[in-house]
Amino acid sequence: MVKQERALRTRSALLQAAAEAFDEQGYDGASFTQMCKRVGISMGALTYHFSTKDDLVAAIQEQGRETTRAVVERTVSAAAPPLRTAVDLTLAVTDLLSADAAVRATARLSRERPALEPAWQSLWASPLRDLIHRAEGRGLRPGTDPDTVATLAVHLVTGAEAGIRHARQTQGLQTPRATRELARIWQLILRGAATGPGAESAAVPCPAPAPSAGRDERPPDGVENTP
Repeated sequence: MVKQERALRTRSALLQAAAEAFDEQGYDGASFTQMCKRVGISMGALTYHFSTKDDLVAAIQEQGRETTRAVVERTVSAAAPPLRTAVDLTLAVTDLLSADAAVRATARLSRERPALEPAWQSLWASPLRDLIHRAEGRGLRPGTDPDTVATLAVHLVTGAEAGIRHARQTQGLQTPRATRELARIWQLILRGAATGPGAESAAVPCPAPAPSAGRDERPPDGVENTP
């Protein structure tokens, strides 16, 4: 029993060290040697638990995905209007990225190794888009395109992840402030930043789509091409 408990502790420490290594250096940069040094064990002890780097990646991905799924399910099941729930979901995912190395590693590995399924982003981005579509007529201003709002929300989370990584790499920070910053951004978005004459002059023209062979690339109704 004591030996089994020690093995479980070693495995847990290895997963934490590997998550930090993959988060900081990516799949190619992280090495078993670095992980052994972080935990203070031999290479033989590491390969006893994980014989290859891909075995280790699979274990971290499973941990990161399960943690993300649990937070998404808990947030989405809350009895709140869909737009508020969508905002809360972006904040909850940002909290995870700030606090959990396995989640950050899973996010990075999903980009570096896109063959790994399911992609981490899909675990929260798909429910997020669904919530924003459900908010059409139930929180979104009439005429607001839910697809555009959903794209904005996804960009906010991916931008928060980039900010968290930059802060950790350059300043070694734990970054709970990332969630507070995102909350303030949402407050600005939902209130609107421009008013009066400035609102009209601040409007951003929608560019025409790139031409594609064999297609009529006229802009959608109500959108004018701007030279």
